[in-house]
Amino acid sequence: MASTVVAVAGQLYWAFIYRVLTIATPIGRKAGPKIHSRGGALIRISMKQVLAAGVTLLPRLTGVEGGAPMAEGASVPRPSTVIWATGFRPGLEWIEGVPLDAGGLPDAPRGVVASMPGLFFVGMPFQFGLTSQLLGGVGRGAGYVVERIAARQGVTRPDDASLT
Repeated sequence: MASTVVAVAGQLYWAFIYRVLTIATPIGRKAGPKIHSRGGALIRISMKQVLAAGVTLLPRLTGVEGGAPMAEGASVPRPSTVIWATGFRPGLEWIEGVPLDAGGLPDAPRGVVASMPGLFFVGMPFQFGLTSQLLGGVGRGAGYVVERIAARQGVTRPDDASLT
């Protein structure tokens, strides 16, 4: 009985933070700046779970040369799109000219840096909602960014395939 209560409570909590605490709701817009300045809750996931989900780990990337990621002593694929995971605290010093907000995070509404076409972010604190920086919630922000990248490339999606 207790595990059922915890499971239901967990589902209700997730539904609340995923659907209500977003920039699309009044309560989310009010809570956003407070959460943004303090950081989000730390929810743990094991490396075993990450690898089981099919994530490919690369060595620590050290910079960019000619638009391609670089790593010390390792070969890195030359992708057409880079999604750079900087860790719990963003390390953005190496991106020249990236506009920052008052909290030192990218000024990138929903992940789009308007002043630097082609530069996007996902997983930033309260990018769209409280869950934006969590594995269970980053997909919504990533979907939005993917649609913006596709639009820049002239790629369109059927109406029923929207990722936002």
